[in-house]
Amino acid sequence: MLLWGGSMSLKKVGRPKKLDRQNVIDVAFNEYWLHGIHEVSVTKIAQLSKTSRPGIYVEFGSEDKLKAEVLRKYIKESVYPVYESYNNYKRFPNQLMNNYNAIIYDGNEFVTDNKSYFKIKRPKKSIGCMMVRSILNINKLGPLASKEIKEINKYRKKMIKTYILNAQNDEVLYKNFDIDFFINFILEQFKFVQLMRLEGSSKTYIKQVLNASLDPFYKKKELLN
Repeated sequence: MLLWGGSMSLKKVGRPKKLDRQNVIDVAFNEYWLHGIHEVSVTKIAQLSKTSRPGIYVEFGSEDKLKAEVLRKYIKESVYPVYESYNNYKRFPNQLMNNYNAIIYDGNEFVTDNKSYFKIKRPKKSIGCMMVRSILNINKLGPLASKEIKEINKYRKKMIKTYILNAQNDEVLYKNFDIDFFINFILEQFKFVQLMRLEGSSKTYIKQVLNASLDPFYKKKELLN
C-alpha cells in the first residue's frame, strides 16, 4: 500500500537468457571426441557450455538427440570427405591405408582434397576417430545416434566396395575372396586400430599387426605402408 506522495520502485525483469545451441554442440563435439561419446555426461556439457541441464534438454529434447546431432556434424565434416575419396581411385589409389593411417596418426593430409576436413579443430589429446570410437560401444547409444552410425556405415560399405573393385582391376588386390566378407573385415580392422590406440599400443606395433592382417588380400605388398 502506497502512502500519499510515496513511490514504488519496480525491478525490471529481463527476458531469460537464450541458450547458445551452437556452443553446446561445439562443447559436446570436443568432449565426445576427447573422452568418448559414452563417457561424457549432460552435466559436464552444461558446466563447460555455461548453461543448465534442463536448458539442454529443453533445447535438444533428449541426450540421444544431442549425441545424434554431434555425430551428424562429425560425419559431415570428417567422415564423408574421407569416404568420397574411395570413389576416386585414380587420385587416391591407396585410400584404404590412408584411412587407417588417419586413425593411427590422428589425421592424414592424404585422405581427401575436401577443405572441410582440414578445417576441423581436433581437441588436444583426442585419439583417433570419434565415429569409430562410438561404434566400439554402439549398443550404448540411443536409437537416434545409432541411426546416424548405421546410415554412414551403409555409405562406407558402398565406397569401400567401389575401391576394392578398382584395386582388383589394378592388380593391387587379389580376386579370390568374397568381397562382402572383405568389406566387413576392413570395417572390423578400423575398430581394432581405434581400440589399440585407446589401449596405448605403439603406432609401430599397430601398423605391424594391421599389415599382417591385410597381407593375404594384397598382391602389391609395397602398398601396405
